[in-house]
Amino acid sequence: MIACNNSLYFKFENLERYREIIHFSTSRNGGISDYPYNTLNIGYNTDDAYHNVTENRRRLGEATNISPKQMIFPAQTHSNNILYITEVNGPIDNSLYSNTDGMITTLPGICLCVQTADCAPVLLFDPVKDVIAVAHAGWRGVVKNITRHVVNAMVTDFSCGPQNIIAGIGPAIGADVYEVGTNVIDGLAETFSDTHQILTYQSPDKALFNVKKANRLLLNSAGIPDSNINISSYCTFTHSDMFFSARRDNGVTGRMASGIMLKDGTRN
Repeated sequence: MIACNNSLYFKFENLERYREIIHFSTSRNGGISDYPYNTLNIGYNTDDAYHNVTENRRRLGEATNISPKQMIFPAQTHSNNILYITEVNGPIDNSLYSNTDGMITTLPGICLCVQTADCAPVLLFDPVKDVIAVAHAGWRGVVKNITRHVVNAMVTDFSCGPQNIIAGIGPAIGADVYEVGTNVIDGLAETFSDTHQILTYQSPDKALFNVKKANRLLLNSAGIPDSNINISSYCTFTHSDMFFSARRDNGVTGRMASGIMLKDGTRN
């Protein structure tokens, strides 16, 4: 990934090649929030002060040239629910976007965003059809096939060719520290025929889970080749100076944001 604006946010090398879009994946640095949300907490769904998050989003918007008024942040529930953003009239009201972990649009000037603090953010762009999409894909999302469902929806309902879709899998908890138990192991076994590709078993009921690889395999299964996929090497758990981590910080932490927007449109 490419560090931007003193590492306030990062970009994917493959998506950066396309002038039609703006995209980003934030770090935890460059904001005003106090401990334990220090400093660039993007999440209103935390106990951070509202005005801190508002200022942090303003700074993100200033750095990326995307107004916070253009950003859609759905209420994520670790589901496989996908929302098509086909029309936005007036100011964006994020309260309208509930129970959603995937979004797709062809509208310019609308930034689709996901919030994470260990889960994997997935950004998608079809430069042939000018379609963008996002997915919030932690272990629950992986079990529910959210990433593959988003790609399949792009193909079925937006006439995208999976071989044309460019994907970025952002910073997430790393495979060497993400220990999971039987509930996750059993869930993944229903989604993957060979869990040894994504789980390193330590005992029958304990394993280390590779959430980034799992999402890559779901992208592959939907027809996207590896050559179209960038995967961040950053681990949110290990790089405590750069990223929030719900697991590391026992759930009391901030949120990063990852977003993608088609250019050539503005909202006031």
